[in-house]
Amino acid sequence: MKYFLKSLCFSLLCLLPLTTLAKPTDQIIFKHPNNRSELWLTDMWATHNTHLIFKHANGMWEFAVQKDGPYIIFLAGHDMGEILETDVYLIDRNQPDEKARNLTQRRFEEVWDLDISINGDIVFTNVPIGENPLPKTGIFFIPNNEIKNQVPNAKRLTEIEARELVWAPTGDQIAYSTRHGVFTLDIATRKITRVSEFGWYPIFSPDGKKLAFVMLQNIHVIPLGIPPGQKKIITLTNRVGFGGLKWSPDGKYIVYATTKNNFAAPVNGGAHVEIFEQFKSGVSFDWTNSGSYSVESKDKLTTLWAKLKQ
Repeated sequence: MKYFLKSLCFSLLCLLPLTTLAKPTDQIIFKHPNNRSELWLTDMWATHNTHLIFKHANGMWEFAVQKDGPYIIFLAGHDMGEILETDVYLIDRNQPDEKARNLTQRRFEEVWDLDISINGDIVFTNVPIGENPLPKTGIFFIPNNEIKNQVPNAKRLTEIEARELVWAPTGDQIAYSTRHGVFTLDIATRKITRVSEFGWYPIFSPDGKKLAFVMLQNIHVIPLGIPPGQKKIITLTNRVGFGGLKWSPDGKYIVYATTKNNFAAPVNGGAHVEIFEQFKSGVSFDWTNSGSYSVESKDKLTTLWAKLKQ
């Protein structure tokens, strides 16, 4: 573990510019690629703070971090032989000695994906694992005021069988993908709007005005809230093997994962920069903060990440 910590710190230091103006909340939480039961935290500008923050009994699948808040949610299964069930677990970073709480308690069979809003509301999808799955599949919603209950109430927003889903920065709508395309769903009105007939891994821009998603091995960025005829699709890359998207808090680039690498693609065009090179596989991570910020390099150290930030 000590060797990993030193290696990670050195590798990230080589990737990042030296600075005195970076915010202390500019952090990411990532799942260790060699041990999917561990979550680690690092400050992108002060890598000496990298440390293990949580270890679960079983391996984790997906996870999401509450922006500017203490909660982390993740999916994990059970030791049940050939039967695959996954539940939604929650941890509070303000209570590091408490165990993860199982919020769904095997009520939804296989939970597929999940996200938590800036307000602490949770959404998740489930998929059938038998001929007559109970309960029905759909997109489910756990409001923040239910989180501390022993058995939180999860309200089904729609019976659509969705896959990936993500909260908007404002916490009032989500985007999700199905085999029929990419959609947005307003939580209050339940209004569903189709954004694209094809696509997966949707992600909102930090200002909530654009939506990016993967389609035909490319990343497409579409402005929201304008007539369909005026929509503009921006193709960023033609790489294959996508494993998810993350939009940077400052809105300047989109980070995507492949099976072996992570790349950051400038939204306005430019070379894609490989990050997390110290790992030999794609890294699953999430930002802990939501706001944009400005960073000025203290010296003229030329690094890969510094080139990206220019």
